[in-house]
Amino acid sequence: MLQVVHLAAELGRIRRTQGLTLAEAAERTGVSAATISRLERCDRTADMRVSLLQAYAAALGVELRMYLDARVPL
Repeated sequence: MLQVVHLAAELGRIRRTQGLTLAEAAERTGVSAATISRLERCDRTADMRVSLLQAYAAALGVELRMYLDARVPL
């Protein structure tokens, strides 16, 4: 679970670096801005499914598997 927490935080950092708002990222991902916010904050009510993380990463133009490889530090 720790790796997922780091991944979610990293996706938030990437979103901000790209200058995207929560609403823009949510629209690209197909979920609500509240869902993206909870995900990035690792809120305990956040939906941490791999499929959501994959969709969010794809919306940001990021290869999720690169971050899930244990040899690549987050």
